[in-house]
Amino acid sequence: IGLTLIALLLLGYFYWFSPPPQPEGQKPITIESLKEAIPETATRPIEPTDSILAATYGELSTAAKGEKSILKVETEDLRLSFSNKGGIIDELELKKYKTYQQEPLKLITPTSSEFNLRTNYQGKEIDLYTLFYQASQRNVGDTTEVIYKIILQSGASITQTYKIPAKGYEIGYKLSSSGFNQLLTGD
Repeated sequence: IGLTLIALLLLGYFYWFSPPPQPEGQKPITIESLKEAIPETATRPIEPTDSILAATYGELSTAAKGEKSILKVETEDLRLSFSNKGGIIDELELKKYKTYQQEPLKLITPTSSEFNLRTNYQGKEIDLYTLFYQASQRNVGDTTEVIYKIILQSGASITQTYKIPAKGYEIGYKLSSSGFNQLLTGD
């Protein structure tokens, strides 16, 4: 008796509360039809004009625009990729270690790590890791130095220096500026 009552309740529920059938003349919306409806210019990111960059960044506007490039460094224990956008470590892999699934162990990846270095420049907050730096690399003994630098027309500069030894996991980092004391405010 119980099973019969439950079956009757389910049949009644589906009969009275089911959604109305879709008319055959209407086709469902697909991704392709949405792509046709949205113009291509709406999907591209809007690039700021030079006047907006100059108003926002002032003398740093030349460093606010550029193309991202990757510089790779490999040691006995590490595999590193540096990005000129922000002068940051884009990817860091420990060569002698694997994940549980036996894949390379990456401590930093572009999708899993986000870095910020915010300061006030001429009264406006900027993130120094969104600027494009000029890269250089040199070997000093058994240490590789990766240097990212921005030099302004006034002679002021910001320099990020990474020191990567041939063995080991410790990476030295130094941020220095010259002539920015009067331009940067805050911490």
